Order: sequence, then structure tokens, then C-alpha cells
Amino acid sequence: MSALFHPKDDLVVSASMDQTVRVWDISGLRKSTPNTAPGTFDTFDNFSTVKYVLEGHDRGVNYAVFHPTLPLIISAADDRQIKLWRMSDLKAWEVDACRGHFNNVSSAVFHPKHELIVSCGEDKTVRVWDLAKRSAVQTFRREHDRFWVLASHPELNLFAAGACLLQRRMLVNTSSRSRQRSHRLQAGTRASCVCSSRRQCVLCPGQIRTVIQHPNGFGHRSSQRAQVWKPICTSKDTQL
Repeated sequence: MSALFHPKDDLVVSASMDQTVRVWDISGLRKSTPNTAPGTFDTFDNFSTVKYVLEGHDRGVNYAVFHPTLPLIISAADDRQIKLWRMSDLKAWEVDACRGHFNNVSSAVFHPKHELIVSCGEDKTVRVWDLAKRSAVQTFRREHDRFWVLASHPELNLFAAGACLLQRRMLVNTSSRSRQRSHRLQAGTRASCVCSSRRQCVLCPGQIRTVIQHPNGFGHRSSQRAQVWKPICTSKDTQL
């Protein structure tokens, strides 16, 4: 899900949905002769070797990054954890984990100047952690945001967070031969299926193609099958 260079050494750290973090030795690139002609790019299929394979996450890993000065790595994963790893010349191992997110952790980065970790996730929060104690220092919550990525400013004490705005509304048209109606559905609205499966879903932009009026609720029609959805009325969900 991500790949980043080491700030000084010939290393790359990658995160993958195979639940691992891998550190790659790319020193072999220094022995090759890249194409330096303007406007051209070379690809290197066999330029690296796996130096470390870090296992410990229970679900896919979304992001991993090196510490700017220390031999440390942090990784963020769908198991709702941020893991801290340490490297030596011969091995790498897990030090500890930061726990507190209530949904997938999308990204985590080191503070460039202080002993802090900043993370964000699909639980609508950006969290600040004490690197030494692995404990939460501060939590920023945005009720209508689902955060995906973080970036730190190299000089200033600033961080940028990219999010999916759940407060964005989409217009869904419902129609039948006898009448036409339209309903505004808020992205992230939770609905329950009133057919035999009795399951719940979250309505997201791009997932709904047609919503058809039905006596029992709302019919969610996709290219595969049609289902009937009944909105769940909660304080934080849009009521239809």
C-alpha cells in the first residue's frame, strides 16, 4: 500500500495487504548505470533484496515510514494498531504498539522534530502519540471526515490530513412508472436491509446507482441484484 525511501541509507520500506512490512536493500542501484537522457526513465526489476520482513499485524498494512534520524519504523494497519519497529545491522523487531483507534488506521508519521507520532484513520480522528510511552496525547475528531493520509511540514509544526468528506451529499433519483421522487442521501448514512439477509450497510458515493421506492423501505439496485434498504434513524445519521 506504500513504499518510502530511507532519508539517508539505501533502503526502502514497503507496506502491503499481505500483513507484512518489508525493508529492501537498494544499494545495488549504485552499481548500475541509469539512463540520464532528458525525459527518459529506467525501470529496475531486480535492483533490490529483502533485508527484513516484519510480521505482527493481523490485517493489511496501509502505511510504513522510517524515522528521520533513529533506526525506527512505524506502520499503520487495518487491525487498528500502529506498530513501532527497531532495526539493527542484522535484524529488525517489534518494540510496541499504539492502540486506541476504533477503525482502520490509514497513515502514521513521525514528528520531524519532537518525539511524537501522528496518525489518522477511518474512525474520523487524527491522533497524537508520545513516542517514548506509546500513549495518546491528543485526539482531533471531525465527525464528517474519514482520514486517509498524513504529511508533515519539514520546518514548521504543521501536519496536513487528507480526508473523505462524509458530509458531502449526493442526489439519488427514485422512479417508477406511476411516480417519480428524489431523496438526498448523506454519504456514510447507515441503513439496514429488510430482506432475508437482515444486514447493515453504509451508503457511500459511487456505490449507489439507482434507489427505487418500495413499500417496505428503499430498494438498492446494483448491476448484480436488487435489495431493500430501510434507513436507521440515529442522531448522527441522515434521516430520509
